[in-house]
Amino acid sequence: MYTGFQPQITYTTPAMGGFQASVGIFQPSSFAGDETSTPGIQAIANYDFKAGSTVGKLWGGLVTQSTSCSVSPCATKEFTATGYELGAKAAFGNFEAVAYGFSGSGLGLSTVGAQFYLGSNGAGDKTDSMGYFLQGTYKFGNTKVGLNYGENKDKNGYVGVTGGAGAQSAMNDIKNRAYTAGVYHSLNKFVTLVGEFNDEKITNVADTNFDNKNRTISLGGIIFF
Repeated sequence: MYTGFQPQITYTTPAMGGFQASVGIFQPSSFAGDETSTPGIQAIANYDFKAGSTVGKLWGGLVTQSTSCSVSPCATKEFTATGYELGAKAAFGNFEAVAYGFSGSGLGLSTVGAQFYLGSNGAGDKTDSMGYFLQGTYKFGNTKVGLNYGENKDKNGYVGVTGGAGAQSAMNDIKNRAYTAGVYHSLNKFVTLVGEFNDEKITNVADTNFDNKNRTISLGGIIFF
C-alpha cells in the first residue's frame, strides 16, 4: 500500500478567482480509540493571489474523527478528535516567506507525527497539540539561503497522565523546537549542492530525563531527473 494513502471520497470545487476548496469523507483510522466505524471528515480551502510583483497562497484545513469501539467491554472511552490548520506563503522578488500554524485535540502526539496515535489517555481525556512553522529564503544568482524555525507542543490526555489513578497534570508538557539554516547552490538544472545546520531540542516539563538536544551539520547534493 502506498505510504500515507487513505481511502476517501472527495469533492473539489472548480477554481474560482484563485479560490478552490475540497471536502472528503475518509475511511476510519484504527488508531482512533480501539477501533472506529465512523468515517472521518477532512476539508481544505486554498486561495492563490497576486498583487503587483507579490504572489502568494493562503490555505486553511480541518479534520474531525469520532471514535467508537468494536469490542465489548470497550477498552477506551469514546471521544471526537478535531484539528485545524492555517498557512500562508508569499514571494516578493527573490525573497520568499512561509508561515503555518495548527491546533488539535485528540489527533495524537504531534511530537511523534502519527495521526490519532495516543490521542487520549484511554479515559476520554484528549491529548491537545499545537504548533507553528516560520521560514524565509532569499535567492541571489544560483544560490539560495534560508532560515526556518518551528515549535510544537503536546499536553493533557496521554501526556498528562502522571500516575495515581490516571491523574492529569497540565505541567507534563512535551515540546519540540528546531531551527535550520541552509545554503543551496545550483550547479545546473540537474544538480544542487546543499549545506545545512540543524538545532533541535525536546523538553518535558515534568521529566527532565526526557529532555534531548541534537545539533547536526549536513553536506550533500540533490540530483534532479
